[in-house]
Amino acid sequence: MLQNIATSKPTVFPAIGITLPASSRSHSPAFPACSKSKLEVPGTFVVTSPKTGIPKPIIKADGGKLVLRKEERELQKKRQLLRSQQPRLTSDELNIQKNSYFHILSLEMLSDGFHESFSELLGLVKQQTLRKSHKGPDSSLWNHKLERLKNHLVTAEKARSKSHFDEEYIARHELATFFQGTGDFWLEEHFLQSCLETSRKIGQISNMQRFAEANCNMASALERQGLLEMATAYFESFYGLTEGQYWENVDGRLLRAVACENLTRIFSKMADRTGKGSSDAALTYLLKSYDKAREGDSKQSLGSTSYRLGEAFCERGDSDRGIKYLLGSADICKQLQDYEGLGNACKAIATAYQREGELAEAERYAELFLQAAQRTGAAEANHAACLTLGQIHNLRGKFEKAYECFRFASEFIHSANSTRDSSAATAASQAFIGISLAHSRLADHSALVSSVSQDDLMTLVEWKGSRVWKDAEESIQVDTQP
Repeated sequence: MLQNIATSKPTVFPAIGITLPASSRSHSPAFPACSKSKLEVPGTFVVTSPKTGIPKPIIKADGGKLVLRKEERELQKKRQLLRSQQPRLTSDELNIQKNSYFHILSLEMLSDGFHESFSELLGLVKQQTLRKSHKGPDSSLWNHKLERLKNHLVTAEKARSKSHFDEEYIARHELATFFQGTGDFWLEEHFLQSCLETSRKIGQISNMQRFAEANCNMASALERQGLLEMATAYFESFYGLTEGQYWENVDGRLLRAVACENLTRIFSKMADRTGKGSSDAALTYLLKSYDKAREGDSKQSLGSTSYRLGEAFCERGDSDRGIKYLLGSADICKQLQDYEGLGNACKAIATAYQREGELAEAERYAELFLQAAQRTGAAEANHAACLTLGQIHNLRGKFEKAYECFRFASEFIHSANSTRDSSAATAASQAFIGISLAHSRLADHSALVSSVSQDDLMTLVEWKGSRVWKDAEESIQVDTQP
C-alpha cells in the first residue's frame, strides 16, 4: 500500500467507474477527493444541502425517475397547487402584461386594419416624446389620452373610408376640443388643422360652411396662444367666406355677425399691441375695429369701440371727431343701461369740451357723469364724478358749488371699500376744497383790501387768526387739519 502511494500512477476503481489522478491520493488512499457541489459519478445525481453546502446523493430508482425526499415532495406539491389556482392567460393577455399600453393599442389598430390611424397616432406620440412634456408613456393620464386618440382616429378613418367627411370632421373637432381642455395646445392646433383639410372636402360636396367654421376655430386657437397676426389672417378668411351667406351657428346666430365680432376684438388687441393708442398704427386698427363692429350685431362691442376711438382722436387733438364717437358710445350705453360705460363716455366728453373752452357743455356732461355714477353706486366712480364737476364749477366761477362737489368727493373716498391707497385721493380732495373756499372769498377779500377803512382791516386780521368768515348769511369754516 505504501508503495502504491509513493507511485505517481493514477488509481482506478473499476467497481464504480472512477479514476483518481495521482495528485489526489495524498488525501487518502481509500476515499477519493470530491467537490462539495457536484460528484461526477455516472448514473447518480447530487443535491446540495442549503444549510451545510455538502452534497447529498439522490438515489436513482428504476425507470430513470428521481426519488425526492419528503420535504422536497411537499414543496413540489405546494408549487403545483399554486400553479393550478392561477388562471390560464391567452396570448393577448400575456402581451398586455409584457407590452406597453401604446403597443397594445397599436396592435389593436393594426389587427383591425386601421393603418392610417396607426400612422397618425405614431407620429403624434413621437412628437410628444420629443417635447418631453408628458408624464410618461405608461402613466394613467397619458393612457387616457391615448385611448381617446385611438377611438376618435378610428372613427374618423371609418367615416373617411365611406366618404362621410362630415362625421370625420366632427370626430376630429371633438379631439381638438378635448385637448384644448387638457392644455395640450399643440394637439389642439394639429386637429384643427386636420379639420380645416377635411372641411375642404365637405365644401366640394355641399357648401363651404364647415370650411368657414374651421377657419374661425383655427383663428381662435391661435388667438389664445397670442399669435395675433396669424389669427387675424384666419379671421379675415372666415369673414370673406361668410359674405352673402345666411349660415347660422348652433345658437342660431349668423356666422357673418360672429365674424364681425371676432374681427372687432382682434383689431382692438392689435391696436393695444402697437403701444400708444393715438399712434397712426393704433388708430388704423381702431378704425377697422369700429367698421366691423358697426357691421355686426353686437351693440356692446360697438359702444366700447366707439369709446376707444373717440379717446384716441381726443388725444391727437382732434376733439370734434373724438366727441362724435364718444357721443355715439354714450347713446349705445344708455340704450343698454350700461351706466358704467355711460359715465366713462360722459366724463371723456366733458373733458374734451373743457379742453375746447366750452365750459357750459362740459358742465352738462359732467353732471350726466355724476348721475351715471350715482346709478352704479360705486364710491370711486362718485368720487371721480364729483371731482370732475367741481373743477368745471371752479372754472365757471361757481365756487360754492365747487366746494360742495369737492366735499362730497372727500366723503366718497373715505367710504370707499377698496384695496387701493386712498391717501393721495384724500389729499387731492382737501386741496380742491381749499382752492374752492379761497376762490369763493376772493371778491370779498379784494374789496376789503382795496378799502382804507379801519374796520375792514380789522376784519381781515380777525379772519387771519381764526380762519372763520362771518357775514349776515352764513359762516364757513376752513378745515386746516389734513
